[in-house]
Amino acid sequence: MAITTAPIRAMLYDSPHAQEGLGQELGGSVMAPQSDTSSLYVLVCSLAGTVVGLAATWIVVAHSFVQPMVA
Repeated sequence: MAITTAPIRAMLYDSPHAQEGLGQELGGSVMAPQSDTSSLYVLVCSLAGTVVGLAATWIVVAHSFVQPMVA
């Protein structure tokens, strides 16, 4: 006896509720807007934070290994 998933797939994907999606039920949009500037903002700020953090770490580590000059 073979068990197929065709009836379950038909029930899930062919129902009118499948096209609405969870975003529609919560009042949101299913598709993201074409000009999604918030993700670009997050990317740029994340990159800038990474660069600043690495530079600060490099400076702190470099100064911890420098021998103080004694005259």
